[in-house]
Amino acid sequence: MQRYLGIFYIVAAAFLWAFIGPFSRYCLQSGISPAEIAFWRVTFAAILFLTHAWFQGWQFVRSRSDAMGFLLFGGLGIGGLFALVFNVVEQGGAALASVMLYTAPAWVALFSHVFFHEPLTRRKILAVGLCLVGVVGISFSGGGTGQGFSPLVVGMGLVTGILYASHYVFTKNFLARYSPMMLYGQAMAVAAICLLPFVTFSHKTPSDWFFLLALGFFCSYLGYFVYCLGIERMQPTKAAILATLEPCFATFVAWWWWGELFTPLGWAGAGLVLAAVLVQIKPDPASGASGKKD
Repeated sequence: MQRYLGIFYIVAAAFLWAFIGPFSRYCLQSGISPAEIAFWRVTFAAILFLTHAWFQGWQFVRSRSDAMGFLLFGGLGIGGLFALVFNVVEQGGAALASVMLYTAPAWVALFSHVFFHEPLTRRKILAVGLCLVGVVGISFSGGGTGQGFSPLVVGMGLVTGILYASHYVFTKNFLARYSPMMLYGQAMAVAAICLLPFVTFSHKTPSDWFFLLALGFFCSYLGYFVYCLGIERMQPTKAAILATLEPCFATFVAWWWWGELFTPLGWAGAGLVLAAVLVQIKPDPASGASGKKD
């Protein structure tokens, strides 16, 4: 039962994250800079997480090493990730940014093998390969900038994949000692402080504030909350593969919201991602027989 709850929570997180693009697109069209969008997103999320933590029972950081972990994760894993993603989108296009970001399952598989001794089975390697190829198909079915990619842009893109992968490793480690509210509340607060020097604030209408709040509540607070519930019940590599449903959901949202159509390449990519997910949903023979969490 815990296994299927974990699947449900990760898929729910992927669905919520799929709305980051539409909400951000509205804000960008209103003249709000990417840095300011990222700042308000993490600021609202931090307020919501810390308020939740206050009602649930505050947890202080237990050691200097934990405090350093929160600072690094908040500054780099969240603040640095958001800043780099926007730079890759601007210089290389959304397609390249998506492909580079979703190299994360490969990095998660490597990090989990090193830090958590998670076995690299043939099934996991197959699923990682399927989801990577699928994400490439989905992303480039919509095009890009049509320009060549400089080594710097590709390098930044690969770093976004590594930073995104750090979420799975960091949360798997710290959720044993801290609640999701304290974990992401403190990390989001650090990210907001790190982003603040790069923000130029603009005039915002009530509609602008609505979409910024939606980014903070649905895509950050609620999305990362259910993600944490899922990662507590699953191996990081499997969670990362399931989360690649996000670009599939995002493409569906683009069709529903703006009437954008899936190309044959996009359908093929979505099929590969779904195949990777199905490979992971099927219980391992050992865990299925014992009933252990995977």
